[in-house]
Amino acid sequence: WLVDLDDLASIDAESAVDAGEMELRAAEMKEIRSTVLPAAVSMLHDVLGKTASWMEQMVHDIVDQFGGNTAEDILVSLFHTFDETYRSSASQAPMMEVVTTSQAAPAYWYKKAVAL
Repeated sequence: WLVDLDDLASIDAESAVDAGEMELRAAEMKEIRSTVLPAAVSMLHDVLGKTASWMEQMVHDIVDQFGGNTAEDILVSLFHTFDETYRSSASQAPMMEVVTTSQAAPAYWYKKAVAL
């Protein structure tokens, strides 16, 4: 069902009957890619942006509620729980690395949205 446009160039005389069908499928795939893909990317970008906003609000709420070192300890503990690499006792990553690379960090989700 999926047709690569490069396949159309390698059609020989014996399969010329299938050529029309392959060209039709190629046109359909091009249409699907041009209509569905941009919408899917836009929706994903929106979800990633909203996730980042929600995570950022959570960080602000924790800081407002607990303040100072307690809030920092809570955030680092929370960020550690999101990532398997930071859970093992052998892995004692620096705090800034955890805060910027953890999936609980707002920056992680903003970067994913921008990279999209």
